Amino acid sequence: TAFLILYPVFWLFYGGFHYGEEGFSAAFQRFWELPGLGKAFRNTLIVIAGTVPVSFLIAMPLVWITSRTDTPLKGVIEVAAVMPFITPPLIGAVAWSMLAAPRSGLLNVLARQLGADGPIVNIYSMPGLIFVMGLYLSPYVFLTVKAVMDRMDSSLEEASRIAGAGTWRTIRHVVIPLSMPGILSAAILVFTRALEEFAIPGILGTPSGIYTITTYIFYQAISYTPPRYEIAAMLATFIMAVTGFGLALQARILGGKQQFTTVAGKGQQPRPMRLGKWRYATLAYALVYIFLAVILPYAVLIYAAFIDRWGNAPVPAHLTLHNFAETFSPDLNVQSGFRNSLILAVSGATIASILALLVSYVIVKRPNWFGQALEFITIIPMTMPGPVLAVAMLWAYLNPPLVLYGTLWILLFAYVTHYIPYGVRTITGSFRQVSAEFERAAAVCGATPTRGFTDIMLPLVRSGVLAGWMLMFVSMIRELSASIFLFVPGTETISVSLVEMWQEARFTSVAVLSLSVVAVSLTVIVIVRYFFGGSSVRAGQ
Repeated sequence: TAFLILYPVFWLFYGGFHYGEEGFSAAFQRFWELPGLGKAFRNTLIVIAGTVPVSFLIAMPLVWITSRTDTPLKGVIEVAAVMPFITPPLIGAVAWSMLAAPRSGLLNVLARQLGADGPIVNIYSMPGLIFVMGLYLSPYVFLTVKAVMDRMDSSLEEASRIAGAGTWRTIRHVVIPLSMPGILSAAILVFTRALEEFAIPGILGTPSGIYTITTYIFYQAISYTPPRYEIAAMLATFIMAVTGFGLALQARILGGKQQFTTVAGKGQQPRPMRLGKWRYATLAYALVYIFLAVILPYAVLIYAAFIDRWGNAPVPAHLTLHNFAETFSPDLNVQSGFRNSLILAVSGATIASILALLVSYVIVKRPNWFGQALEFITIIPMTMPGPVLAVAMLWAYLNPPLVLYGTLWILLFAYVTHYIPYGVRTITGSFRQVSAEFERAAAVCGATPTRGFTDIMLPLVRSGVLAGWMLMFVSMIRELSASIFLFVPGTETISVSLVEMWQEARFTSVAVLSLSVVAVSLTVIVIVRYFFGGSSVRAGQ
């Protein structure tokens, strides 16, 4: 684990500060003279400055609706609020491009048919990019803040009302201040995610020349002829530093300060606020969100996958299955992309789960200096967004002694390195729930530490391992931000194939492929839960 993480990190810093005969000051000066770099920095700042408030404007009303009101269909709203989290950002960007591209977007096509002179909406713009980014990052706000709201002692709100404060004053002076750790944590999380996002700016920003730092690294460094790996390394080091600062600030905020304590031994569960006729207004807001985040994007993907000609009415006479046959034709690289993605996702999730299982055991059950050092090492990939990790992998595995570039091995190493922290945190939580008495009892009965681990501990944490495996599998099968930097012909993944088809304007094939990715992910999750989920529950009992 230490080698997988530290070896690329070493090469990343080496590539960022090694310039041969050219000194650092001269190289740094030349770095800032790169064409379009300043604009890419400005675009990144604008995207982040717009995405953070938009994601809060979308998610915070949903948090309040599901946590504090008697709005109908709260269960449906809560599920819909996390649907953009399940949907890969690449597929969301593709769906909205199909909907609102200035020329070919379905909404603009229908508007022209109804008499409009030009496009009524242009998703290939900064506002469009910020809207889609905010829409697909809003679940991070929803999940983080709602967790705080659900645990808050409602007696504090009751005391505010008894003191004469109305609903909005209570929200402003009690609920929001006490939720501040979750709000600030969500803001930092959205900030770091917006900084590292590649798929949405790549699909929606590139057509109009809006480059962010991540897309600039790809188009102006990695894909440049000849590749400028030293530029990519310097930019990647900058992103890693900013992301690391954000995560460190998040950890400090969540460090547990007493002034934010809202859960006590005599706390009360929150009681739904009766809105009367206004509950239909909150329901309308939630339905608009569901329409924009779930129904509309998936509807246009289904339409594009089955329609015989773009713009035709979705009636039986215009529906066809030819798009599926064309998409998976042997003439295209979709089949190899699917095969590569499945191999990488299954093997990568399995290897990462095994490593995470052993690392988590050491961290929780052996809390000495070695466990603490190992825990720190596993945090490092969380500061390395996909493009940063890809640049580190290029520097590490383009050079002897391990030359892996051009093979699936470099992608497998990248996937395992990138996602092992998520497995460690999932499995660590399961280990912390298991009392040390089990191991002591096994030792008293004469079991060796190895047998105590395999016969006692492993069955008890199997559900956590399964959850970590599924999380990493879904993340790996849709992974793009590292794959787009590391693939060569023959090692493309399904996400890379999707981007290539998009660039070739194969819109129907893109829709078919997008739906196929979601279907495969859900199918594998159902199969794994069916065959292993029951045994995990029984083992836990």
